[in-house]
Amino acid sequence: RAFSAFPYAALHVPAFPGWLAGLYFAGLTAFALNRGRWRWLGLAVPLSLALCFILPQLVHRKGLTVTFLAVGHGDAIVLKSHRHFALVDGGGNPQGADIGKRIVLPYLFEQAVSHLDLTVLSHPHADHALGLISTLAEIPTEQLWIPSESTGDPLAQRVSQVAGLQKTVEVRAGYPRFQLGEAEIEVLGPPRDESLLSGHNNRSVVVAVRHGAVSFLLTGDIEAPAEHLLETDVITVLKAPHHGSRTSSSVEFLDRARPRYVVFCVGKTDHFGFPHPEVVQRYQQRGTQCFRTDQQGAIEFYSDGKTLTVTPYIQPLATR
Repeated sequence: RAFSAFPYAALHVPAFPGWLAGLYFAGLTAFALNRGRWRWLGLAVPLSLALCFILPQLVHRKGLTVTFLAVGHGDAIVLKSHRHFALVDGGGNPQGADIGKRIVLPYLFEQAVSHLDLTVLSHPHADHALGLISTLAEIPTEQLWIPSESTGDPLAQRVSQVAGLQKTVEVRAGYPRFQLGEAEIEVLGPPRDESLLSGHNNRSVVVAVRHGAVSFLLTGDIEAPAEHLLETDVITVLKAPHHGSRTSSSVEFLDRARPRYVVFCVGKTDHFGFPHPEVVQRYQQRGTQCFRTDQQGAIEFYSDGKTLTVTPYIQPLATR
């Protein structure tokens, strides 16, 4: 522990591509044998390690990738466009493992993320906020958005302190839009007049992410009262409000949003019973394709601005 505390003594290395792993092990073999001219192949070891760090910085995939991580009961959503990254919530389990260290950070390290352009805490509840504390302690963020009038909350304070109080901004509907690579992030909630709403859930930060003709609506844990006040049009992908509870995904809201896809961020042992079958049926009746992180793991959406590709981590078994 003492030696690993020195700068660059321990590094997080992304997974090697197959060809680079072959080069690495060929170098190790040549280094071990240390015979003839083949011994120079041992230089492939430091070369492959260097390429493992450099290649992710050089390869820029155009478009927008939105990944809903499987963090159990809670939200953790990673946005990526042109090597620009944003994180919306970080999951959390007060009685279990540190979700930030166990799931969020390994994913970000695998993507070779050295810093975040934007972090959003939708609302200060443990299943959205705790993972951000350990994540932001390792990976700095340029900005942290939190709901307006939430700086007095102890959990919001902890996230703000680790991110940097000078980087923390309270946001509400109408806040200036944020450019993330090719995508644009707009704050739709909480509304300017929050007196109409009560509780952290309904005062969640709600953001719309737009990339050409493709749009995502990330709703935090809003319920029917906040849905009614939300100004939104037809969207492509919806993060199911409040994990698909009975008190959310109202008929009026779904008739306005008409999502093509919906993602339920829930856990396998969700003692709340989310998503509620009645709510799932409500989406299915409207032709919305449903995805669940408890059944399919992480759900990745890739947009080129016109079309959308969906890749669940756990693929359904082929039927015979």
